[in-house]
Amino acid sequence: VGNDSALELEGVPSIDGSHSLRLVAAKDVRALVSTVSTSEFSENVLRDRLENLEWLKTHVAAHERAQREAFRQTQILPFRFLTIYRDEQSLRDMLTARAEEFRKLLTSLEGMVEVGVRVSFDRQSVAASVEEGGWATANPAPDHPTQGRGRSYLVSRRVADDVSRTVAEVAERQARMIHDECCQLAARAVILRAQDNRLAGRKDEVILNAAYLVSRARADDIAILIRDRNQSTAGQGFKVEVTGPWPPYNFVSPEVFVG
Repeated sequence: VGNDSALELEGVPSIDGSHSLRLVAAKDVRALVSTVSTSEFSENVLRDRLENLEWLKTHVAAHERAQREAFRQTQILPFRFLTIYRDEQSLRDMLTARAEEFRKLLTSLEGMVEVGVRVSFDRQSVAASVEEGGWATANPAPDHPTQGRGRSYLVSRRVADDVSRTVAEVAERQARMIHDECCQLAARAVILRAQDNRLAGRKDEVILNAAYLVSRARADDIAILIRDRNQSTAGQGFKVEVTGPWPPYNFVSPEVFVG
């Protein structure tokens, strides 16, 4: 966090819910920190804690909530969850050594936010839309001695394969078009790993999961773009979601906070 603005942190929960959030300053940068107990955050204890999904979910949410509140008030470099320093002096030493580097990053990100875009589709719905639109047709089957049900089976398989192939092409085209449109509004873009929707009980398939670094004004433009895209593909089996604006999570390299 830069030193160019005050931060109002009253009422913002800390990481462990017991200690207050506070700022540690060195040179012209500040770190927003939360004291945590070694009984809960020591290296040995964390091995078990990280297997506890409920614990992880609760503390990650608190970490992100603190970052977002700070980001609402000023530009920040979002540290990864569980970036832990043993004491305040070691944190000050790191900030002092890298203050110029952090200040340049903060300046480069000034006025920028991250927006997430996720495109998914329901394969059956898109297939129905493809078939209704006449986009996929089976080529006439070649002459073959097989007659009756055997020949009918070959034709039906060819139709099914043709539809499946066209569905994949249509989905890829939609994802590429939306990504290109978002890139026109963004300074930078990152393609993220798509999460498996089956774990969340959803049957749609993710074809684009991306983050875009945009100016705060452009964040609204992307939201409007996504709304229009949803309207234009209504009933065709596609769903486009936008999230944010967020701190620039995916535009600050993890190596920035190493050592």
